[in-house]
Amino acid sequence: MNRLLLCGALALLPACQAPAPDAPEGAEEGTRFLMSSFYADDATIGAGLTGLMNWYDDEGSAIEGDTPGIEEGEAQDWTLAPLTADDLAPTQVSTTDRPLDSMPGFIGVGTVLCTFEEAEALGGRADQDVVYDGEWAHYARTFESARADYDAATAGTIPGLPDGVDPLVDDLSATAHSLMTTSNALGTLEVGVALDYTLNLHFRHGVFDIQGEERRATLILTWQPDPTTGEGGNNSLHQTFAIDALVEVDGGVRRFAATWNDVESAVSAPTVVARLTINRINDFAERMTEICTGAAELPAE
Repeated sequence: MNRLLLCGALALLPACQAPAPDAPEGAEEGTRFLMSSFYADDATIGAGLTGLMNWYDDEGSAIEGDTPGIEEGEAQDWTLAPLTADDLAPTQVSTTDRPLDSMPGFIGVGTVLCTFEEAEALGGRADQDVVYDGEWAHYARTFESARADYDAATAGTIPGLPDGVDPLVDDLSATAHSLMTTSNALGTLEVGVALDYTLNLHFRHGVFDIQGEERRATLILTWQPDPTTGEGGNNSLHQTFAIDALVEVDGGVRRFAATWNDVESAVSAPTVVARLTINRINDFAERMTEICTGAAELPAE
């Protein structure tokens, strides 16, 4: 039965939704699937998260919390292929004078010992330089949507987005309980390079069908709208793209963090960049666990 006939047969139901796509296979497909589908319907997001959780069960748990060595080839299990223009469509970055095919990505995975509410609260705070002490030189977040609506949904019932949204057409303020948009001016010592730049972070949370079970999860889509170069002109961060997924599991939150960074530096070899990037991903997860278990104190915002 084709979809048109199926919709006719189901006309008495509130709506006729297209069937959910198949779950992507592996970290490669799972990460780029979620990046390109960030604003899609809930069923599509659930399929993408199912793909990542399947990868964790099959392979990802073997690298959980671990870090590659700096010898050639040792970062293979953490390395992702470069992104394509289609993958980046949701970031609203349409043109760049830098090639994408020479920018590999890296994925880290860990289980943080936080409740879903605690993990959301940490990620949503404006003072990320305090939350992740020592990771940022400075951090100023501007909320472009209603943070109070998003936080209220975390504490209560998170509305779904059964049809998704189009960020270029739709009024995202109407979906502030499900989507939170921010601009973040920050300074960092990134892979040995001191730089100031801006990142756009869009947050999406919901209750999704993940591996056949309803689970709460958060996605964070990150991109750098403009390149930056440090003093002296030798060190540059031309492009940054990332997709994070936090899935509620028994005993905590499973965190997947994938990032692609176009770094130009005279001091950082590719193998060193890989190790430093994964170390930083793991440090963020460890810091979250320390805060949530009381091993580290976090002042009120």
